[in-house]
Amino acid sequence: MPLRPKSVRTKAAKLSVQEQVAMRWAIAVFLATIADGAVRKWLLPSSLQAIPYFAKDVVAGLFILVYRAPKEARWTRRLMPFVGGITLCLAPAFLLGLSKAPSGAIVVFKNAVLWPLFAICLGSYLTETVIERLWRFAVLCSIAMAAFSCLQYFTGAASVLNRYAWEDMTQLGSIAVAGDFVRATGTFSYISGLAAFSMVMFCAFFGRSISAKRGELWLAIAGLSSAVICGLTTGSRGIQAFMAVVATVVIVIVPKNHSVRLMGGIVGAGMIAAILWNSSLAQGVTERWTGTLDDEITGRLTGAITGQPIIETLAANPIGLGLGLYTGISALAGITADLPYNESASNRIAAETGVLGFMATALGLALIIRATGWTLSAQNAVRKSRVLPIAAGALIQLTLGLWYDHVATALWWWIIALWFGGTFNSAKRIQPLRRSIPSVPLELV
Repeated sequence: MPLRPKSVRTKAAKLSVQEQVAMRWAIAVFLATIADGAVRKWLLPSSLQAIPYFAKDVVAGLFILVYRAPKEARWTRRLMPFVGGITLCLAPAFLLGLSKAPSGAIVVFKNAVLWPLFAICLGSYLTETVIERLWRFAVLCSIAMAAFSCLQYFTGAASVLNRYAWEDMTQLGSIAVAGDFVRATGTFSYISGLAAFSMVMFCAFFGRSISAKRGELWLAIAGLSSAVICGLTTGSRGIQAFMAVVATVVIVIVPKNHSVRLMGGIVGAGMIAAILWNSSLAQGVTERWTGTLDDEITGRLTGAITGQPIIETLAANPIGLGLGLYTGISALAGITADLPYNESASNRIAAETGVLGFMATALGLALIIRATGWTLSAQNAVRKSRVLPIAAGALIQLTLGLWYDHVATALWWWIIALWFGGTFNSAKRIQPLRRSIPSVPLELV
């Protein structure tokens, strides 16, 4: 496809046509992910809620079908076998789940397989120029999300702003609160969506704050502060633990020539956290921490207080009961083969997929570890500093069963795609997009 005449291009848009196309696809997937809950809660009736729910998956799938990774991106061929292994490991549980809970099986399977494939394909077309624009776009979205979550946090449970997209969750009781405040959901269907958004953006902007120049540093700080605010307004205790672990890992591994900037970033982030922690924004989560029992956290991780312990589950069903039976709130709808509701992702994996499910999890971790090894071996301290928080966060989330949250899955693999593109694509300009459907005009994408 010929490029547009130079006279048509504006000075503000210094992207090639191919780069513009790649950026539009990336923005479309991101917006479809963060707007899913908003459309379902406030715009569409319940009969049409499947449309926004699967919109991001459809867009991601279309990108994979229409555009194949260019031959020049040889790193993609080294990561694809991991996705193929995940597919094979989950295939038996997927087929078994189709006969028991088909919708749940399809959702979990596409989370585990489609999104890693999308991250690799999209990453092969992203350049540093595109990624810089996507990063600024993410900052703006994070600031807007933080402002909206604050409105939800302070307006009360009866406000029209505070709704869930799931009717069966609403039937369980009123909107979740933490102390005197509402646990915000942002533009997502439920609390977990905003929590995932907070953690992903924290990792992205924390890495940026370490390596950013003066002009970009304020943007990174704004994004980092917005991510922390989103986390506080959810009232989720796990977010604080997650951020502390990621920060610790980065402090240990960050390149030495960035250690001074890192310490400055840590001090700045600490001051921001201290200010926010002493405000009413943190009152809800501090009250939840105060009421946390000593064995509650370990019990959730091991499944001891939310269901049958993992070892016993594997012994009873070594091949699993079928993918999708433990899928989130569907466990409350009576379609889960009489399985009790369980918040332990490890226990869900054991119950649904057995040993093969943990093998699939290990392959997902191996994919991230492989990419992290390549990144650390590169002679580029800036890229290392930007990627380390994302890699650490992704490893944690994959260990905890990322594929059980469709929003978190999309957000994490979207930011991983930016990591892949910014680190492994050496060319300043991507090669012309290779289309598997020649009849699709480039301008219509």
